[in-house]
Amino acid sequence: MSYILMILGWLIALEGILYILKPQILLPALAFFTKGSRIYFLSVMWGAVAAVMLIGAKECPRRVLMTVLALILMVLALLTFAASPQKVNSALEWLKNKPPLIVRIMGIAETIFGLLMVYAAM
Repeated sequence: MSYILMILGWLIALEGILYILKPQILLPALAFFTKGSRIYFLSVMWGAVAAVMLIGAKECPRRVLMTVLALILMVLALLTFAASPQKVNSALEWLKNKPPLIVRIMGIAETIFGLLMVYAAM
């Protein structure tokens, strides 16, 4: 299970690196999730990843770090799920209008999150 978490961490880190190198790639994803109630799909996906992280944390050498990362992701998923779609969509619209530097900073944060997952799973 720790190998699955390590692969997942690498995928998250690579996505963050992609946002650092080409921040305009995020715009189609934001456009997709702002339509209707698609944001709930993203919230469920985050919750599923957090659940896998919590289940796999037992086998990780750095259990506490993996658990903390999973709880952060779970809180994000629950807040996104609990908020009304209009509020979440307005936040995503706000993000779409920000300069590429903001997207790059988010990419750095996502890369750090993914690398911390890899570190916790090693």
